[in-house]
Amino acid sequence: MRFNGHYINWRNKRIKFILSHLNVKGKSILVLGDGEGDIANEFQKKGAEVRVIEGRWEHCTNGSKRFPKVQFDCADLNGYRIPDKYDIVISMGLLYHLSDPIHHLRQICSCAETIVLETEVLDALISYSLVKEPMNGYDQSLDGVG
Repeated sequence: MRFNGHYINWRNKRIKFILSHLNVKGKSILVLGDGEGDIANEFQKKGAEVRVIEGRWEHCTNGSKRFPKVQFDCADLNGYRIPDKYDIVISMGLLYHLSDPIHHLRQICSCAETIVLETEVLDALISYSLVKEPMNGYDQSLDGVG
């Protein structure tokens, strides 16, 4: 389990906030870039049908073992086409790791009416900016975009 430390507080606050605004019981939920599935598992425990699409094979493998009731698919979300419709799509801490954030936003808006989007913003007068970061950590982008 690599997503401990600061991730525990980050994750718990967001899950609590989402559950205070949304009833997830009986809903189909897609969680994008959820690492080993800790977020998805909390919604599954509340009665949702949950699918995770995650970019790293080791996260999908570990998550499938830890949370067998959550469906994991491993795919690079850069340019990915989401094939199904969901009641809720959750994209938290992912947008700024993608090489085409506009494509991602169009995808999630086209496959669900309820979107939970959490990201970082750049305080600037430009529409968006891509900054290549030479980072290769377990919780970083697949292609170095930050």
